[in-house]
Amino acid sequence: MSARQAARVAGVLYIVGTVASVLSKVSSASVRGAADPVSEAAKHSGGLVTSALLVLLIGLSLALIPVVLFPVLRRIDETLAVGYLIARGAIESTCYGVIAVGWLVLAPLHRVVAVRTGTASARLADALPAYGVLALVFCLAAAMFYVLLYRSGIVPRWIAGWGLGAIPLYLVAGLLGCTGLSASTRRPRTCCSHR
Repeated sequence: MSARQAARVAGVLYIVGTVASVLSKVSSASVRGAADPVSEAAKHSGGLVTSALLVLLIGLSLALIPVVLFPVLRRIDETLAVGYLIARGAIESTCYGVIAVGWLVLAPLHRVVAVRTGTASARLADALPAYGVLALVFCLAAAMFYVLLYRSGIVPRWIAGWGLGAIPLYLVAGLLGCTGLSASTRRPRTCCSHR
């Protein structure tokens, strides 16, 4: 596969992952924004199954990007290319798998755990640490990818520099969202509302 073909396939995979991400947010919106996510999940279990399948599609499509780009990126720096392959291809896709399982477990959890609205139930929905890990892994993989792009000159260097500059902002936003310290709303944001 030529570099141009690899770039096209990676672009299609990125678009698939982005569309699946938007659809996943739409299908799980009622649960993510609820005061009692566990009870809401029991009411909308079909939407959660759809969301979980879409999250798996996100993970699969984004995991294939470094696989497709590896032959091109290894010519630039093999160590960084392998690191990018492991971080995005293995670790990040595993986080998406954990998130999908979390969505699937949320609906049956209502039958097992009897909790009051807005208290322990809301905290149970926030107990999924995969979103915070996902933000860290994403930033690590993105840093390796943008360094590879910067060194190679495949894209204009200002674009790679722009990506590198955005990583700390994404990391801070992700960590604030997972710790509930986001200032964008009066109600603390949760990890479940991060993506």
